[in-house]
Amino acid sequence: LDGLAQVATTPGSSDRRRLGALQLQAAESLDQQRNTLSPANRQRLDRCLAQAFVAAGFPLRAVAVYERLAKAAPRDWKPRNRLAEVRLRVGTAPQVQAAITDWRTAERLLPPGSDNWMIVRLGTLRALKQAGRVAECRQLLGVTRLLYPEKGTAAVRADLKRLAVSLSPKTDPSGM
Repeated sequence: LDGLAQVATTPGSSDRRRLGALQLQAAESLDQQRNTLSPANRQRLDRCLAQAFVAAGFPLRAVAVYERLAKAAPRDWKPRNRLAEVRLRVGTAPQVQAAITDWRTAERLLPPGSDNWMIVRLGTLRALKQAGRVAECRQLLGVTRLLYPEKGTAAVRADLKRLAVSLSPKTDPSGM
């Protein structure tokens, strides 16, 4: 299942949905034997099941599984982060608002300025923008760049810069 998860979530894969459906079929088959699995293997199965739902095109079902994973590990930022990513992909207003909450929760679980924290903060910023909360996004981005100018990976810093450009007021070519 883990191997299928990596193949099924690879961007640009032409057979992504088909592989996702195969992964989902395998995960659902194994899910019928859930009670015979150890707690660690049940958690692993849930991660695979959620990934399969995403790959197969059922993100709302994935949200339900990721919510369960986040609830089971409240001090682990990773399931909360993945939940927020899937919610943002769903894109409805309630899911985007929930993604903002999830990312803010994940931020509190990480040391401020760490690479992982910066990745999570970028998610928060993107969700704020997607939710139409542009002023709040600009303000949070400004604070982030002021307090942590050299923090995060080069890719995250580049993404923050692109986000800043996309948020800057467009200049009117007529000069008005």
